Amino acid sequence: MCTLYSRTVLPTQVATNEGVFLLVAIIGTIAFATSGVLAAAEAGLDWLGATVLAVVVSIGGGTLRDILIGNFPVTWVRDEWPVVVALCTVVVGLVVLRLPVHIDPRNQLWYLMSDAIGLGAFVVLGTSIALESGTSSFIAVFMGVVTGVGGGVIRDLFTGRTPMVFVGQVYAVAGLLG
Repeated sequence: MCTLYSRTVLPTQVATNEGVFLLVAIIGTIAFATSGVLAAAEAGLDWLGATVLAVVVSIGGGTLRDILIGNFPVTWVRDEWPVVVALCTVVVGLVVLRLPVHIDPRNQLWYLMSDAIGLGAFVVLGTSIALESGTSSFIAVFMGVVTGVGGGVIRDLFTGRTPMVFVGQVYAVAGLLG
C-alpha cells in the first residue's frame, strides 16, 4: 500500500494517477507553448523569439513555484521533457503558421483557448506538487495559481504587454476557484 495525499491507495492507483498527471502536464505544456508561439507571431518576433516565449511560458510558472517552495533543482532541470515538448510544439506551430491556410495569430480565440487549457492543467499540477512537498492547503492553492499564471505573465512582459492576469482577465480567479 502507498499513501498519496493522506489516503491509502493501491500501487496500481498510484501508477494510474501518475499517468494522468503526466498526460495533464503534457497537454498543459503544449497549450502554453502554443500560446507562446502565437504571442511571438502577434508581436512580430522571429523563430528564436517564438522558441524563447514558448519555452518560458511552458516552464516559467513551475520554475517560480519550485523556487518558492524550495524544490531544487527545479523540475525541468531534473527531467527535461517539458523543454523538449515545448520545442517540438514550436516547430509544429511555426510550420502551421506558415501554411497557406494558417491560423491568424491575431485571432484571440486560439490564443485564449491555448492559454485557458494551459492554466487549467498547471493550476491542478502546481497545487498537487505543492501539496506533495508538504505545504499547507492554503499555500498549495496559491502555488497552483503561481504555476498556472507565472509563465503567461513572463510571456506578456517579454512581448511588452501588460500581463493579461492583471487587466480584468478572470484567469487567476478561475485558477483559485479550480
